[in-house]
Amino acid sequence: MKVILFGTGNYYRQSKAYIDMTQVICFVDNDPKKTGAMLDGKKIMTPKEADFTNCDYVLVLVMRYQSILEQLSALGVSRDKIKLYPDLDDLFEVKPCICSEGKQYDFTQWAANRPEKKVMLICHELTRNGVSVVLMHVAQVLKRMGYCPLMSALLEGELLEELQENHIDYIPQIHLFYGGRQFADFIGKMEFIIVGTIGIADVVWRIAHIEVPVVWWIHESNDKDFHDFPLLVRNNVYYYAGGKRVVECFKKHYPYLSVEKMLYYLPDNRVETKCRDAIFRIGIIGLIYPRKAQDIFVEAVKKIPAEKKNAISFEIVGKYIEPVIDMDKVLKENPEIQYIGEMSQRALNDYFAGLDLLVCPSRDDPMPVVVTQAMQYGIPCIVSDQVGQSEYIIDGKNGFVFPTENIKALKEKIIYCIDHKDILSDIGQESRKIYENYFSVEAMEENLQRIEDRVRR
Repeated sequence: MKVILFGTGNYYRQSKAYIDMTQVICFVDNDPKKTGAMLDGKKIMTPKEADFTNCDYVLVLVMRYQSILEQLSALGVSRDKIKLYPDLDDLFEVKPCICSEGKQYDFTQWAANRPEKKVMLICHELTRNGVSVVLMHVAQVLKRMGYCPLMSALLEGELLEELQENHIDYIPQIHLFYGGRQFADFIGKMEFIIVGTIGIADVVWRIAHIEVPVVWWIHESNDKDFHDFPLLVRNNVYYYAGGKRVVECFKKHYPYLSVEKMLYYLPDNRVETKCRDAIFRIGIIGLIYPRKAQDIFVEAVKKIPAEKKNAISFEIVGKYIEPVIDMDKVLKENPEIQYIGEMSQRALNDYFAGLDLLVCPSRDDPMPVVVTQAMQYGIPCIVSDQVGQSEYIIDGKNGFVFPTENIKALKEKIIYCIDHKDILSDIGQESRKIYENYFSVEAMEENLQRIEDRVRR
């Protein structure tokens, strides 16, 4: 077999351990700075220089491969001659492993040691993003129900430690072999698959032909994602949406497909509330980038009269991702605003125990986990009408809702809470009921039982 490798970057570095370089003719790369150089004993060539007629396959090791496919087609390379990085297992021997209780097993060993019914949960990365966390929580509920859950993701991350602590088995990186034969055979041993997010549509397209039921749990509520990642119509693919806003966006793009609403579950990790001191703490929690609208929060705080801000701490919690506010300038000009930075889940639990009010002004947020966590703690929340939990909030009774990007309306809601601190405890307890009714373990067990009944028909 003769193979040309297209791509010399990160995906090559991750897959090179599996590649037999004696079967590689050369590398191809679009970066002119690399042309002519040698890499692992093979020459790097431009696409026009390479002789694609002299190889059996072209293996594309580039994450965004659509443009590469178009480029190869223009050069006369037939599609059946092209393999993508998830197909690595079709060309070379790949030995993926499953991590379980501190040990590693191959697919056959793991399946033989697990007599229970098996369910795989697939997400884009094992980090502390919302979807990955809620899939981990679903895995915990599946264990309660007698299943053997297996987490998997395209990329690994900091969630691995929590999976180990919760005794949940996992495959850390499937992006190099989810299109191959081993993975397909292994998928066939599952009772059903749960796939989180629309963004890993390619995974569903690759595994749906195996005829194992696939529960595609979509959490996105914007047109761009539905445009960029087309859905698959097959009898073994079942669609679920993480809230009313997701359902509405789904039906706009796919009115002929059936979709059911399914909310996530959060463990009740509430710790004892700290004794309140003279400082009234108002927090906004989340990755700092435009969608989360920290700029709206800051502008609303600026417009609150100075006398109202006495003994008030406005706190921004989260990792800085994209410029949406000039943090240094904000902190310098507004001494009442603090930037706390990113927190672990344990630290966040402790933080909630001392928080008086949560603000979530997001421009688009289907069902943010931090809002549900605040409700779990009995903390009143001010959310924009583009936040998923707004459908369960009765303004002034169990929380507060304002029109998205309306700085004046948000300012007025914050002032109202500052002026009526004495009723916030009652509002917070009412918000706790939203968690109990929709996001508790009992609610998720009912959801999973309905899924089990549906896929077995």
